[in-house]
Amino acid sequence: MKLAVFIFGILLPVFCIALPEKNISKDDLNNGAVALDGLWAFDWHELHTDINAPMRDGLRVPGLWHKQGSYAPQGFATIRTSVNMPSKAAYYLRVPDVPSAISLWVNGVLHYQRGIVSNLAELEVPKFGPEVISLPPSDRYDLILHISNHHHKDGGIWHNFLIADKAHKAQLREKSKTIDVIIFTFIMLASIYLLFINLSRHGHVSHILFAVFIWAIALPVSYTHLTLPTIY
Repeated sequence: MKLAVFIFGILLPVFCIALPEKNISKDDLNNGAVALDGLWAFDWHELHTDINAPMRDGLRVPGLWHKQGSYAPQGFATIRTSVNMPSKAAYYLRVPDVPSAISLWVNGVLHYQRGIVSNLAELEVPKFGPEVISLPPSDRYDLILHISNHHHKDGGIWHNFLIADKAHKAQLREKSKTIDVIIFTFIMLASIYLLFINLSRHGHVSHILFAVFIWAIALPVSYTHLTLPTIY
């Protein structure tokens, strides 16, 4: 028994260092955008840029951290993974909507920021919305993501990160537009219904005000998402 404990104690650091990796083949890319789903290394209440740091815990992506462990919805963390590509080339990454602020390091370089990540709620600047970014030519990407969430009821990653080659980069934008069109259509139908109710039942000013409120919120948000910028 003592020997088994001793051997386990020696091997445990080795197991902890093993960072989750995702291998993407040429056939995968030929079929379109590939989701970087699965297990990512998860370092709760740490903001670091060491891709080789021992893995303390894991987070299933997409997923909420407070649904996968004893973590509060509000907090901050570092999430890491490595992606092996079939050849050295330029690739494109769709960064999904994430609460509330994120910073992304690619191969050790700060490559993208949305909002301002902070371990303190008063210093965090939240910003929402997916975006498509270009990645430097490489056959391997070490991805380190800093996330802080002090402004939303859920903490984690809502949707998949998607990677694609040049032939399928347009698909990354279309996925964002499709979701936004569905949401926009639903909201507009709801506002039209309220206006129809108001016409058939006179005196319900609240219906008109609520419909105007829906339009005031929906139009700017939909315009922002439907004109989603891509970094080249």
